Amino acid sequence: WVLQFKDGIKSNSQIKMEKAEADEAVGYCKAEVGKIVSMLKGYESDLERVVRAHDLICDNFTYDTTLESNNIYSFLKTKKGTCQGYTWTYMAVLRELGIDCRYVASDRIAHIWLMVKIDGEWYHSDATWDDPPSAEGSGRKSRVHLLFSDEKADNDGYTNRYGAENIECQSKLYD
Repeated sequence: WVLQFKDGIKSNSQIKMEKAEADEAVGYCKAEVGKIVSMLKGYESDLERVVRAHDLICDNFTYDTTLESNNIYSFLKTKKGTCQGYTWTYMAVLRELGIDCRYVASDRIAHIWLMVKIDGEWYHSDATWDDPPSAEGSGRKSRVHLLFSDEKADNDGYTNRYGAENIECQSKLYD
């Protein structure tokens, strides 16, 4: 079963479960995403919403060093996960807020993250790398990979990108 939201957001990780259980999982994901979205309603600009969504995800979830929690459902359920959980959750939240975003991947670094559109400009945004694992769990959040250009992406090792080939992140406003 593939979890899918109304805007076509999919978790690439397939989860084997009965239809009733899958329906419950989809409902759970929608409800959890809805809770995050409701915390962002007071923010007026797309920039504020993107920054706050990033921070909420980094503050409330932990990187799964066992690499077992690798889809949106397990990420939301266990509050830990890999880049898939961070990225699909971040994308689901932003899309529910009406913010244009796309996921992008790199086979060189075996990683996925987002590109988000703010005020007509595209930027890379990676909540996973801004919430590094530690012995204490989460809590070492940064904003180093919050909004950045293609140039910074290349310099930071985000190379061999695919998934959003026609999008260029030219602005260095937040680099």
